[in-house]
Amino acid sequence: MLSDPRLLLGVVPVPGGPRHVMAGAATNLTPVILELGGKSANVVFTDADLTAAVQTTVFLALAGMSGQGCVLPTRLLVQADVFDEVIKLVVDMTNSIKVGRPFDQGVQAGPVITADACERILRTIDDARTRGDGELCAGGHRIGGDLANGYFIEPTVFTDVDNTSPLAQEEVFGPVLSVVRFSDEDDAVAKANDSAFGLGGLVFTNDVKRAHRLAGALEVGSVGVNAFAPMPPNVPFGGVKQSGYGREGGLAGVSEFLQPKNVYVGL
Repeated sequence: MLSDPRLLLGVVPVPGGPRHVMAGAATNLTPVILELGGKSANVVFTDADLTAAVQTTVFLALAGMSGQGCVLPTRLLVQADVFDEVIKLVVDMTNSIKVGRPFDQGVQAGPVITADACERILRTIDDARTRGDGELCAGGHRIGGDLANGYFIEPTVFTDVDNTSPLAQEEVFGPVLSVVRFSDEDDAVAKANDSAFGLGGLVFTNDVKRAHRLAGALEVGSVGVNAFAPMPPNVPFGGVKQSGYGREGGLAGVSEFLQPKNVYVGL
């Protein structure tokens, strides 16, 4: 049993992370379902509705829950031919996000959850700038003024991010978006799958055959095509690789609690 109830909310880290949970469960061979972190990619092709693709990414990854969601599309993979056009849309939409106290009129993004989280996210941003993981094109600072006493961080975007860098590979769990350039479909799949995580993914294209190819090729637990995949309780949800195993929701979620028995009667 977790001694600190804040662990259940992710407010403070579990010592040893998911491996600690697995090790504890192994003592009594207790089955576990692990729904862990993510670094979901939104793959945007030249034939996509670029405005819809950018809106989906920006307002999920930067505004929604201030980026504090495991399945949010915090990596934006953009085909080279439309890269500059997409970056302009990303910066314009990011700068339009109204950050403030959650109950104030018109606010779209609130604070991150704790002082420790705030400091960790800002440190991640500073480290990425120092290493040159990408070019900072929006945000990057703690918000001052009337919000100086809160844990408010500007929605932050790095462009031309090196897909092998810590910024692209590690879960920030804050309002930080990495934009990565790709050349063709094979390059897009390779870069999207070049991640320890595999929770969710998105594909924006008007080519139905390509959408099906990508949905099958992405190593993730769920894929949304031209929209963020909804997660009602009647569909399975979970990930692969370091995003965990097992499924919550739907018949697959029910099956996780069942133990099939084979009975043979010789007559």
